Amino acid sequence: MFKSGWKGLGFVWVALIIAGLAVMVAAASLSFAAPFYAARAPLVAQVSNIDDLKAIASATTVLIAPNFEPVDAKTAAAQTREDFERGSRLGRAGSGVIVARENYSGGSGSYVYYVLTNFHVVEPRAIYGIRTFDKEVHPADYSPPPRIPGQPERPDLTAGNVKKFGTRRPDKNIEGFDLAVIKFESEKEYPVAAIPVSNLNEIVQAGEDILVSGWPTPPAGSTDIRRTRQSSLGKVEAATSPAPSGGYSLAYDAEPVGVGMSGGPVFNMKGEVVGIHGAQQRVNDPKGGWAIHVRDIVEKVSGENISLSPPPVNSSVISKGRENMAQADNLSAQEYRLAFDISPTDPEFQALQSLSERFGCVALYPDGTFRPRAPQTRGEAAADLNACLNALLESYSASIPAVTRAEVSSLQQSIKALEQEIQDLK
Repeated sequence: MFKSGWKGLGFVWVALIIAGLAVMVAAASLSFAAPFYAARAPLVAQVSNIDDLKAIASATTVLIAPNFEPVDAKTAAAQTREDFERGSRLGRAGSGVIVARENYSGGSGSYVYYVLTNFHVVEPRAIYGIRTFDKEVHPADYSPPPRIPGQPERPDLTAGNVKKFGTRRPDKNIEGFDLAVIKFESEKEYPVAAIPVSNLNEIVQAGEDILVSGWPTPPAGSTDIRRTRQSSLGKVEAATSPAPSGGYSLAYDAEPVGVGMSGGPVFNMKGEVVGIHGAQQRVNDPKGGWAIHVRDIVEKVSGENISLSPPPVNSSVISKGRENMAQADNLSAQEYRLAFDISPTDPEFQALQSLSERFGCVALYPDGTFRPRAPQTRGEAAADLNACLNALLESYSASIPAVTRAEVSSLQQSIKALEQEIQDLK
């Protein structure tokens, strides 16, 4: 009985020891897990100061410009390399903001990004370059298919890369909204700006502080050839009904908002996008601006099945913007030229221009450009080569007098006869 009592007591002690160990393991697990979850917990953050707001703007604002080709062959021929390096072509460049990210449906591990901008920034059909805060330039092909003589018209495979919410009227005004979405792909995960999706009529009021972000074009005649992203602070003057031309309805007074900032985001003090800047209020007065109201942005974009990122702001957007702001906000003339431009003095441009003018065998794109860096399929290259060879043969044949062709033919026959005689002697 004594032994059995010890045995029973032993079971109790064993049970207590096991329970104690379990508690210790659980406590140890919690002590390691707590910092892990604590580190992951602040997925959202309130903007605490202007530096946070500028960090958000830096991380999400992009530069958009026509990529790989000059404006048109005639204009390009009149420009010099200095014009390109000083950025005189940048009048066509604009700004935008990343507002949505989706996994690429093709299963390649890439993301599809959607960028809000103005209609007039991406109005021409072209291959655009989108420069993100890490200094990478991503192609967004919105070019029409090339015309090749004697070939049927090709399907337009790039039209879906830009969605426009306005059209150009004969009087040059914009019917609808001066708003567009352009998309690009990348394997990198880029920050996405937050956009309010509820209480949109009350989200921005007169007197509210704002920040306008974008890439202004260097002024004409400037000796500073760099480009720098600008954060312009200001106040909302009025939120009205959409204007007949362009749909602008958010008026504000801000620090200079120059050419090139079109399409850039207008942020409230919470770091949320409440508008897309599109025009100056007064001619030659950069201090007043008009924007597309967030109310109209959400209405239009939501109809395209694009999943916008609602508030609050993700804390990673602020941290990424802060750590990379110095590099993100500056673009040298050389970087711009290498990424976007090709000078008419470059050999590749001159070669295409020569083939087109001398033999007419390289077709221009519908907008009159050569696009020497545009990708080409093997079949397209073969068609261009065949057209150039045929044109060269026709030109060569036409330049030889008839008597000379007859003499050449007679000489060829004599050579064949001589070759036969040599074979017979062997």
